[in-house]
Amino acid sequence: MIPADKTTPLSPQHQKALQRAFVVLENPRFAARLAEYAGQPVRRVLRMLPNAANAQLNGVVESAVLRCLRVAINSIEPASQRRPEALVPTFLVGLSGGVSGLFGVVALPLNYH
Repeated sequence: MIPADKTTPLSPQHQKALQRAFVVLENPRFAARLAEYAGQPVRRVLRMLPNAANAQLNGVVESAVLRCLRVAINSIEPASQRRPEALVPTFLVGLSGGVSGLFGVVALPLNYH
């Protein structure tokens, strides 16, 4: 890992990537806004949980996200000229979306209660 240094300039490729990331993060698309809206019932349910259960659930989610991140990072070979592996990360993203959707569907009736 390269240490952060304010005097080290970014390569043009990294500058472009940083600019794209900034634009994407500052201008959420429809899907992101829809996901935010759909997640509101889940947040309500989580607020009703006891603190201990909420903390345990947060720990499980954090652990799963970190595992997915490790898999994604380990699938990239720094010196390789080939494209990064897409199958495993794509599967994990689909799986996390499915789990998120399941919580949304389960919590949906609570929104109308």
